[in-house]
Amino acid sequence: MAISKLTGTLVYVQLDTPKPCFDAEKGTEWKASIVVSEDDADEWNDAYPKQKAKEVKTSEFEEIYKIPAPFADQRKQYIITLRKNTKLANGNPVPPQYTPKVFQQKGKTLVEITSSVLVANGSEGQISVDHYDAKMGPVARLKNVKVDTLIEYVKPEGSGYESGSEFDSADDGNGGTVRVPEKAKTAAPKGKKPPVDSDDDSSSDPF
Repeated sequence: MAISKLTGTLVYVQLDTPKPCFDAEKGTEWKASIVVSEDDADEWNDAYPKQKAKEVKTSEFEEIYKIPAPFADQRKQYIITLRKNTKLANGNPVPPQYTPKVFQQKGKTLVEITSSVLVANGSEGQISVDHYDAKMGPVARLKNVKVDTLIEYVKPEGSGYESGSEFDSADDGNGGTVRVPEKAKTAAPKGKKPPVDSDDDSSSDPF
Protein backbone atom coordinates (compact mmCIF):
# COMPACT_ATOMS: atom_id res chain seq x y z
CA MET A 1 0.00 0.00 0.00
CA ALA A 2 1.38 3.41 -1.00
CA ILE A 3 1.44 6.24 1.53
CA SER A 4 0.72 9.78 0.37
CA LYS A 5 1.24 11.84 3.55
CA LEU A 6 2.92 11.65 6.92
CA THR A 7 1.77 13.73 9.89
CA GLY A 8 3.84 14.52 12.97
CA THR A 9 6.69 16.65 14.32
CA LEU A 10 9.08 18.06 11.72
CA VAL A 11 12.86 17.89 12.19
CA TYR A 12 15.76 18.87 9.93
CA VAL A 13 13.69 20.39 7.12
CA GLN A 14 16.28 21.27 4.45
CA LEU A 15 14.46 22.50 1.39
CA ASP A 16 15.79 26.07 1.24
CA THR A 17 19.23 24.91 0.05
CA PRO A 18 20.04 21.42 -1.31
CA LYS A 19 22.59 19.47 0.71
CA PRO A 20 25.32 17.07 -0.51
CA CYS A 21 24.15 13.47 -0.77
CA PHE A 22 25.73 10.91 1.56
CA ASP A 23 27.16 9.38 -1.62
CA ALA A 24 28.97 12.42 -3.07
CA GLU A 25 28.75 10.99 -6.60
CA LYS A 26 24.98 11.45 -6.49
CA GLY A 27 25.30 15.23 -6.17
CA THR A 28 22.90 17.18 -3.98
CA GLU A 29 19.44 16.59 -2.56
CA TRP A 30 16.54 18.12 -0.69
CA LYS A 31 15.47 16.31 2.47
CA ALA A 32 13.16 16.53 5.45
CA SER A 33 12.39 14.31 8.42
CA ILE A 34 9.31 13.78 10.54
CA VAL A 35 8.71 12.07 13.89
CA VAL A 36 5.65 9.81 13.75
CA SER A 37 3.82 7.48 16.12
CA GLU A 38 4.86 3.85 16.47
CA ASP A 39 1.70 2.71 14.65
CA ASP A 40 2.41 5.03 11.72
CA ALA A 41 6.05 3.87 11.66
CA ASP A 42 4.92 0.23 11.50
CA GLU A 43 2.60 1.06 8.60
CA TRP A 44 5.43 2.91 6.84
CA ASN A 45 7.90 0.04 7.34
CA ASP A 46 5.40 -2.40 5.84
CA ALA A 47 4.88 -0.15 2.81
CA TYR A 48 8.56 0.75 2.29
CA PRO A 49 10.73 -2.04 3.75
CA LYS A 50 13.89 -0.60 2.16
CA GLN A 51 13.30 2.83 3.73
CA LYS A 52 12.40 1.94 7.29
CA ALA A 53 11.90 4.55 9.99
CA LYS A 54 14.92 5.33 12.14
CA GLU A 55 14.52 4.36 15.80
CA VAL A 56 15.91 6.54 18.60
CA LYS A 57 15.54 5.82 22.31
CA THR A 58 13.18 8.31 23.91
CA SER A 59 15.76 8.95 26.64
CA GLU A 60 18.29 10.05 23.99
CA PHE A 61 16.00 11.93 21.63
CA GLU A 62 16.22 15.42 23.16
CA GLU A 63 20.02 15.38 23.24
CA ILE A 64 20.09 14.60 19.51
CA TYR A 65 17.23 16.75 18.20
CA LYS A 66 17.21 19.56 20.82
CA ILE A 67 13.45 19.25 21.42
CA PRO A 68 11.43 17.09 23.85
CA ALA A 69 10.44 13.67 22.53
CA PRO A 70 7.06 14.13 20.76
CA PHE A 71 5.79 10.72 21.91
CA ALA A 72 7.02 10.68 25.49
CA ASP A 73 4.98 7.58 26.41
CA GLN A 74 6.84 5.45 23.84
CA ARG A 75 10.16 3.71 24.57
CA LYS A 76 11.42 4.80 21.16
CA GLN A 77 10.84 7.69 18.76
CA TYR A 78 10.40 6.91 15.06
CA ILE A 79 11.87 9.28 12.47
CA ILE A 80 11.17 8.99 8.75
CA THR A 81 13.47 10.89 6.37
CA LEU A 82 12.49 11.59 2.78
CA ARG A 83 14.86 12.83 0.08
CA LYS A 84 14.78 14.01 -3.50
CA ASN A 85 17.82 14.41 -5.72
CA THR A 86 18.23 17.74 -7.47
CA LYS A 87 18.78 15.91 -10.79
CA LEU A 88 16.63 13.53 -12.78
CA ALA A 89 17.84 10.06 -13.81
CA ASN A 90 19.00 11.53 -17.14
CA GLY A 91 21.19 14.11 -15.35
CA ASN A 92 19.00 17.13 -16.08
CA PRO A 93 17.94 19.41 -13.20
CA VAL A 94 14.53 18.73 -11.65
CA PRO A 95 12.04 21.15 -13.30
CA PRO A 96 10.98 24.02 -10.99
CA GLN A 97 7.40 22.77 -10.74
CA TYR A 98 8.65 19.50 -9.24
CA THR A 99 11.16 20.88 -6.72
CA PRO A 100 10.06 20.22 -3.11
CA LYS A 101 8.60 23.28 -1.38
CA VAL A 102 7.58 24.31 2.12
CA PHE A 103 4.05 25.63 2.61
CA GLN A 104 2.41 27.19 5.65
CA GLN A 105 -1.31 26.90 6.26
CA LYS A 106 -2.70 30.40 6.83
CA GLY A 107 -6.45 30.21 7.21
CA LYS A 108 -7.72 28.45 4.11
CA THR A 109 -4.66 29.40 2.06
CA LEU A 110 -1.38 27.55 1.55
CA VAL A 111 1.47 30.06 1.38
CA GLU A 112 4.87 29.00 0.09
CA ILE A 113 7.65 29.88 2.57
CA THR A 114 10.52 27.76 1.21
CA SER A 115 12.99 30.62 0.87
CA SER A 116 11.57 33.09 3.38
CA VAL A 117 11.32 31.04 6.60
CA LEU A 118 13.53 28.34 8.12
CA VAL A 119 11.48 25.64 9.83
CA ALA A 120 12.92 24.66 13.23
CA ASN A 121 12.79 21.24 14.85
CA GLY A 122 9.54 20.86 16.78
CA SER A 123 7.27 22.45 14.18
CA GLU A 124 4.12 20.43 13.50
CA GLY A 125 2.99 19.50 10.03
CA GLN A 126 2.99 17.03 7.17
CA ILE A 127 5.30 15.67 4.50
CA SER A 128 3.70 14.58 1.24
CA VAL A 129 5.17 11.55 -0.50
CA ASP A 130 5.88 10.67 -4.13
CA HIS A 131 5.48 6.90 -4.54
CA TYR A 132 6.68 4.80 -7.41
CA ASP A 133 7.28 1.11 -8.03
CA ALA A 134 10.86 0.26 -8.90
CA LYS A 135 12.33 -3.10 -9.95
CA MET A 136 13.69 -3.59 -6.43
CA GLY A 137 10.41 -2.70 -4.75
CA PRO A 138 8.34 0.37 -3.78
CA VAL A 139 10.20 3.66 -3.34
CA ALA A 140 9.11 6.85 -1.57
CA ARG A 141 10.65 10.25 -2.11
CA LEU A 142 10.08 13.74 -0.82
CA LYS A 143 7.32 15.76 -2.44
CA ASN A 144 6.47 18.80 -0.26
CA VAL A 145 6.25 19.93 3.35
CA LYS A 146 3.27 21.65 4.97
CA VAL A 147 3.69 23.44 8.32
CA ASP A 148 0.62 23.67 10.54
CA THR A 149 2.32 24.98 13.69
CA LEU A 150 5.50 26.87 12.87
CA ILE A 151 8.55 27.28 15.06
CA GLU A 152 10.89 29.54 13.12
CA TYR A 153 14.63 28.98 13.18
CA VAL A 154 16.68 32.19 13.21
CA LYS A 155 20.35 31.92 12.31
CA PRO A 156 22.86 33.44 14.78
CA GLU A 157 23.93 36.01 12.19
CA GLY A 158 21.94 37.61 9.40
CA SER A 159 19.25 40.13 8.57
CA GLY A 160 16.55 38.40 10.64
CA TYR A 161 17.56 40.10 13.89
CA GLU A 162 14.89 42.06 15.71
CA SER A 163 15.72 44.23 18.70
CA GLY A 164 14.28 42.70 21.86
CA SER A 165 13.63 39.32 20.27
CA GLU A 166 15.81 37.68 22.93
CA PHE A 167 13.00 38.13 25.45
CA ASP A 168 10.42 35.99 23.63
CA SER A 169 12.53 33.26 22.10
CA ALA A 170 14.44 30.18 23.17
CA ASP A 171 18.01 29.08 22.50
CA ASP A 172 18.09 26.01 20.26
CA GLY A 173 21.31 24.75 21.80
CA ASN A 174 23.35 25.45 18.67
CA GLY A 175 23.72 29.22 18.93
CA GLY A 176 20.61 29.83 16.83
CA THR A 177 17.19 30.85 18.04
CA VAL A 178 13.81 29.24 17.75
CA ARG A 179 10.74 31.45 17.96
CA VAL A 180 7.83 29.63 19.51
CA PRO A 181 4.36 30.93 18.69
CA GLU A 182 1.95 30.97 21.64
CA LYS A 183 -0.25 28.18 20.28
CA ALA A 184 2.80 25.98 19.65
CA LYS A 185 3.60 25.91 23.37
CA THR A 186 0.54 23.82 24.08
CA ALA A 187 0.19 21.98 20.77
CA ALA A 188 0.33 18.21 21.08
CA PRO A 189 2.06 16.13 18.37
CA LYS A 190 -0.19 14.17 16.04
CA GLY A 191 0.36 11.21 13.79
CA LYS A 192 -2.03 9.63 11.25
CA LYS A 193 -3.02 8.31 8.03
CA PRO A 194 -1.89 7.54 4.58
CA PRO A 195 -3.45 6.74 0.99
CA VAL A 196 -2.01 6.83 -2.55
CA ASP A 197 -0.04 9.32 -4.61
CA SER A 198 1.60 9.23 -8.03
CA ASP A 199 5.09 10.15 -9.14
CA ASP A 200 5.55 13.70 -10.42
CA ASP A 201 1.95 14.65 -9.67
CA SER A 202 1.08 17.77 -11.65
CA SER A 203 -1.99 18.58 -9.55
CA SER A 204 -2.26 22.20 -8.47
CA ASP A 205 -2.70 21.02 -4.85
CA PRO A 206 0.76 20.13 -3.49
CA PHE A 207 -0.88 18.04 -0.80
